[in-house]
Amino acid sequence: MLLGILPAVVERDLLAFGAALDELQARIGAAFAPVQGSIYASARSEGLIADLGRLGLSGTEQSSWGPTLYAFGFLFRFPFRARA
Repeated sequence: MLLGILPAVVERDLLAFGAALDELQARIGAAFAPVQGSIYASARSEGLIADLGRLGLSGTEQSSWGPTLYAFGFLFRFPFRARA
């Protein structure tokens, strides 16, 4: 996990960085799953994460317990905002 994140940063490899973040999110989320019902804070967050991935973004994650979500991409020319 961290052994994947740090080399990806040094090598400027966005896809490897995103994959390592995905693994980290899954492991951390698994610790919260008994409380929040999933590795994500809500079904809406889980759906938005999937949407961001389909847009081609990498390392699509949530902050701590959410509700903030974030993702990384090579080029994104417009802000992507979702409102509850």
